[in-house]
Amino acid sequence: MPDLTGWSVLFDIRPCLVHGDDIDPSTVFSVRDVRLHYMPDFHRKLVKDTGGGHKEFDQAMRDWRQLCSENNVTTPLITVIPIDLIYDEHMLSDSVPVFTPSHGAQLALATRMQDPNPSDYLRRWIPTLKAMVLRGHMLGPLDVKADEDIELRVGRMQRWGSIMVWVPLTDEEVQRAGYIEFPGVVGPVVQISNYGVS
Repeated sequence: MPDLTGWSVLFDIRPCLVHGDDIDPSTVFSVRDVRLHYMPDFHRKLVKDTGGGHKEFDQAMRDWRQLCSENNVTTPLITVIPIDLIYDEHMLSDSVPVFTPSHGAQLALATRMQDPNPSDYLRRWIPTLKAMVLRGHMLGPLDVKADEDIELRVGRMQRWGSIMVWVPLTDEEVQRAGYIEFPGVVGPVVQISNYGVS
């Protein structure tokens, strides 16, 4: 699995026309484009010097470290990935953390590495994301901490009375949709010495 340090992601999404009053927030937009960009050090410096679109990488790292400290997240932070989101010609910039994989995530990654073509998971990432959006599927539950990626599952928003809640797909629905096991786990394989995985 690749080291994601220095990469940024651009999401270009568009609103969808919705008819009626029963609006499902997970299907009111579509993904027009997703791009992964490598941002070498000189480009990050250029972004900083020119006041580019997203926060400077070092500032985003400081912000995430502080947020982790305030929320008692003890899993080591490896890096952050800057994200630019374009929605109907408006741009929002943010970042997401990448943590040292938990023991469970390490086992999931090691299992993927047993696959005859482990890079297939990376090639499927963007098409899978687009398919999830088109189907109104999203990762959840919504209260999972940022460092608990092994707990994430694919689900959908459903109306319960007057509120929308996240509901997981059944195992059969996940399999039929072709989603991978442990969809929230992305990252490098870190050696687990007592299990012999490297």
